[in-house]
Amino acid sequence: MTSRRPNPNLIKLNRTYSVGELATRLGLHKNTIRQWQRDGLTPIDGSRPTLFHSSTIRAFIGKRNA
Repeated sequence: MTSRRPNPNLIKLNRTYSVGELATRLGLHKNTIRQWQRDGLTPIDGSRPTLFHSSTIRAFIGKRNA
């Protein structure tokens, strides 16, 4: 089975995404985004809901796809 690579171009610039919004945008499960967070995707701060900045997401996906 081939792995699916998320497209970083689906992430709009200068926007913040919650875990649910990001999962929906990329067509992934919310647990995948949470695993990415454990693997190094850094949120904006430590509060809830967990929010991610678009530039951080794009850099993380680009590094994973390389």
